[in-house]
Amino acid sequence: MKKPKLLIVSRTTIYHHQAGGVETQLENLLNYLKDYFDILVLTTALPRKTGTWKTNQTRVFKGVKYTFLKDTLPGEYGYSLYEALFWQIPFKRNTNSLGKSFRKKAGEYYKKHLKGSYPLVLSQSSSAQDFIITDEHLILINHGTTLNELKSRFKGIKSLKDFIRFFALDFPVLTYEYLVNNPKLFKKASLIVLVSKTLKKDFESQHGFKDKTLVIPNGIDTNLFKPKKKKRNFTVLYFGRIDSEKGIYDFLEVAKSLPKVTFEAFGSGPDQDDFALKAKKLKNVHYFGAVPNTEIAKKLSNSHIFLFLTKRKEGMPMSILESLSSGCVVVSTLKVPSLSKRTGYVYVSNTKSAKKAINKLYNNLNEFKDLSKNARMYALDNYSYKSMGESYLKILKKLLKGSPLK
Repeated sequence: MKKPKLLIVSRTTIYHHQAGGVETQLENLLNYLKDYFDILVLTTALPRKTGTWKTNQTRVFKGVKYTFLKDTLPGEYGYSLYEALFWQIPFKRNTNSLGKSFRKKAGEYYKKHLKGSYPLVLSQSSSAQDFIITDEHLILINHGTTLNELKSRFKGIKSLKDFIRFFALDFPVLTYEYLVNNPKLFKKASLIVLVSKTLKKDFESQHGFKDKTLVIPNGIDTNLFKPKKKKRNFTVLYFGRIDSEKGIYDFLEVAKSLPKVTFEAFGSGPDQDDFALKAKKLKNVHYFGAVPNTEIAKKLSNSHIFLFLTKRKEGMPMSILESLSSGCVVVSTLKVPSLSKRTGYVYVSNTKSAKKAINKLYNNLNEFKDLSKNARMYALDNYSYKSMGESYLKILKKLLKGSPLK
């Protein structure tokens, strides 16, 4: 029997960034849905060491077809005309930034080559913003909101350069997204999926569209992320984007105050060079840079704590779910109503309370073992990628049949 067609639009995949949250969520979703749909993933150009692709690249990976669009930035949305003319060219000296908007290129490619062939279009965040939608069903997966992003960037102002960037670039661009682009996109959508109840509440208070929203939690590969024998050395780990917004310098501050505990960090990002220099000065901190997701899984399996001192408003980070599934206790500044100490999740308000929580578990391994078991069981019961896949399959089938979604 011929499979129905499904188009997925995403600025990034695991072929752009190996271990990112959005990338991993998409890969897990593809692994489930590919048995039920003929899937095409429309995304940004494949990374190259030198030069750029002069033609679109079509490849098949793990039974899924991908089209990588030329003249786009690998794994990134690219730049609007305003961003190019008022920031990239005069400040960053990036004269090649014009015409690099993935959303615009994807919209053009869809109109010319794909429209009419795919009854279902699934968009990671605003990737399908410029699509002309008529008879097709557009499903959005939102991992955050524009206003939450704006608040996070305002909180991240630490210098004059940050101040100028926020008011000259972030504020006008994100305000335009919120007031103009967001409403247009949400009106086109048949369904808007939010990855947590907290995010759903934020979305509906900021945008409305309550009749279109639905929560489907992110799903993880619980067979890949599973606990093994923990290291003899008590180990605290961070993996993700190396960015001050993610609390990486607070991570170092906590490490400095706990010299008997081993701290390990993995990932890349805008602050990686500075972070590496500061980490070198601490004997108990080891920074390994970016590594594949399979390597992260190995590290988590025998580590004790995932320390996530983010300063951002986040949806439901994959890193938290993968850590819980690996039997790591999560110590974090992110408030997640569905998670608590009994599920292996310890909320802290600052570095002082983070130090106290880690030190308590370091000195009480029996308590750690209990929380570790709870964390694993909670992840198995609530965040399997198969459960996520089943939820998406259910709504996609309903859309194809024209059945009520709720």
